[in-house]
Amino acid sequence: MAKNKKDKVKKPLTEKTEVKETTVEEAAVISNDKKFYKKKIKHGVMATAVTAIFIAVVVLVNIIATVLFDRYPITFDLTKENKYSIAEEAKEYVKGIDQKVYITVLAKQDAFENIVYGSEYTKQASQLIDKYTKYNSNIEVKYVDFLSSPEVLKDYTETQNLEQYDIIFETRTTSESGEEFKRIKVVRLMDLVNLTEDTLSSIAGYYGTTETFIQANGGNYTAFIQLSYYGNMIESSNAETAFTSALMSVADNNPIKVTFLDSSRKEADMTYFKSLLESNAYVIEQINISSAEIPEDTDILVIPAPKIDYTAIEVDKVDKFLDNDGRLGKHLLYIASVEQAETPNLDEFLEEYGLEVKDEMIYEQDANYYYEKNTSIVQRVIGENYLQDLAMGKSSAIYIPNSRVIKPLYDEDGMKRTEAYLSSSESAVAMSTNFAEDGKFEERGALYSMVFGSKVRFADDKDKDSDNKYSHVMAFGSEYYFDVQVMGSTQFQNSSMIISLFNGITNKTAGVYIEPKAVGAVNFDITAKQANILKYTYVFIIPAIILIIGLVVYLRRKNK
Repeated sequence: MAKNKKDKVKKPLTEKTEVKETTVEEAAVISNDKKFYKKKIKHGVMATAVTAIFIAVVVLVNIIATVLFDRYPITFDLTKENKYSIAEEAKEYVKGIDQKVYITVLAKQDAFENIVYGSEYTKQASQLIDKYTKYNSNIEVKYVDFLSSPEVLKDYTETQNLEQYDIIFETRTTSESGEEFKRIKVVRLMDLVNLTEDTLSSIAGYYGTTETFIQANGGNYTAFIQLSYYGNMIESSNAETAFTSALMSVADNNPIKVTFLDSSRKEADMTYFKSLLESNAYVIEQINISSAEIPEDTDILVIPAPKIDYTAIEVDKVDKFLDNDGRLGKHLLYIASVEQAETPNLDEFLEEYGLEVKDEMIYEQDANYYYEKNTSIVQRVIGENYLQDLAMGKSSAIYIPNSRVIKPLYDEDGMKRTEAYLSSSESAVAMSTNFAEDGKFEERGALYSMVFGSKVRFADDKDKDSDNKYSHVMAFGSEYYFDVQVMGSTQFQNSSMIISLFNGITNKTAGVYIEPKAVGAVNFDITAKQANILKYTYVFIIPAIILIIGLVVYLRRKNK
């Protein structure tokens, strides 16, 4: 039967299939293709690995940076005046605090930082507090709502007249009997700023004191807002000084008390000087020497240039204070003035310490040592002691205008000795303080505006633990040494010298004097333009650069 389809013929199994031979050229092409694909795969794997490693490194760096920036104060202050930075000496002090310090801000953090009108100052204050906690784990901070936290405030309301936005610095110690003692320092909104001279003058003219101005305006908050609103009434931030002062006040293991004597005899204004002492953890008190006794825990007395003489009874109080029942160890700062009347009682007392305040002013003839007027003099430090906290030492420029001549009566007399500390040049002459006799000079050479007078009680040889005890009288020839414009000047070292003297004679730890940081018309926050530059740089420009570099590397490797 015929088949319609062609029969398929199977090739025998033994029949060899024809194999096409590969030429040398074709083999070379195949080999090159294999190498190319291997190389391509290798580069692809490498590129992927590099990209993965790069991403992993970026993520790791971000994680590490986040942890570090959260734990440590690794920040960069790009503001012109370094407003968010802490002075090195203050930083070292904060790091060295060895007891628990509790900081309580009486406001929610957001409300405190964004207070109306004055937020540039409160924001800076908040960031400084945050830095303290990172420099020292002993410092703890919390923000509490003043209006809804009665359980927090109950421990303070009996002794502290607290206000909203106050900042409480506190340490707690327990006696051997188990009783807890607290040391508290309150920093208020008005303490965070320094006012301009014009503002202070206006306040003094209308209200008398800043405290009266604050009370008349309903408290620190409303006074702060009022001054912040106008902008030109606040000169600088005082937050760092106020906070460091508060820390030292509660954590200082050796607090020293300074008592200013007021006798209603037109004493010099010591407001700035008191603030400086408080900033360096000195405890300040003021009494009327006519009616009150000198507190027993006083370490240093200050007689601030009374224009009328003390009575014999008042002088006797001072004398007994310095003698300290024969134990000595007490000190006096006596400030003279060219405006004083005759003071025979005070003069006689000073002579016991080898000091004489002359009725003469220092008239400097060397133009290198005075400004504009021959009586506006710059003195040289010639003293050998108590220079430990005076950064420039004997090279310091000390400005003491209108100074009376202080004359040491002897170098040493038994248990008493003197030391001249501030001196004019050799070309200075003395001019009568009686301006009617102006023009009458007496050649003197080097004249002194500050001299130490001391009494000493030597250590008892039988008591190996006893030390020499001194009572010092520091006599300054001018009240203008302590003027705010002089002590507040960075050109002169008046502030650091007086702190160094006080620290030295009381064996106190080194103080910290911090220059106020001017903020004026400069904003704390970056401008909108700067914010946009940063945003576009980090969100768009840097990623675009990384992408372009990646593409270029990829294409170059692909075409190899």
